[in-house]
Amino acid sequence: MVQAADEDRTVISVLICDDHCLLTDTLTTVIENDASLRMLTPPVHSSEEAVDLVRDRRPDVVLMDIEFRGSMSGIEATRQIKALSPSTKVVIMTAHREIGCWWKRWRPALPDSFGRRKALTRS
Repeated sequence: MVQAADEDRTVISVLICDDHCLLTDTLTTVIENDASLRMLTPPVHSSEEAVDLVRDRRPDVVLMDIEFRGSMSGIEATRQIKALSPSTKVVIMTAHREIGCWWKRWRPALPDSFGRRKALTRS
């Protein structure tokens, strides 16, 4: 987090990692219109790119998709990101309709800290 020079406020740096352009464009617009948030870079579209950027830039928050066409899942990227930068918060995003099925599939692979979080579901 960075103190804004013009005001007494904190600016949170955000990295978006998702391979769906419509979502990344929308999230970018939201972030660019919030003075308390700052895009670290334009959105990246692979988990490998996200890990490399975290290694070099240490964002405050990463918005991470969980499934990619590449070789590394968002779950594995999250593991690597937390190892590289423990203070970086990772928000996992998914477009799965069946979040319960997703949770059962991935829960064994998630770090223990995920068990203390409430899964978000659509009502």
